[in-house]
Amino acid sequence: MAEPQWCEDSQGKVVGTRTQVCQVEGLTYTTTRTVNGVTTVTGQANMIVINYSYGNTGQGTFAHQIDVSAYNG
Repeated sequence: MAEPQWCEDSQGKVVGTRTQVCQVEGLTYTTTRTVNGVTTVTGQANMIVINYSYGNTGQGTFAHQIDVSAYNG
């Protein structure tokens, strides 16, 4: 399910309504390799992470999804 536009515009804050909540954050994923005790960075990717939860008050259930998208790296 696509998250609403207000979620994507939240700029790192937790925002929500009675039945929906989301947070958008950035992260950096780094891979390394260690040879003979020396660790070297082998790759790095910058990503956007969208945490989005939604529910139905009539059913008492909720769902949570996480969207991850790399924009550099």
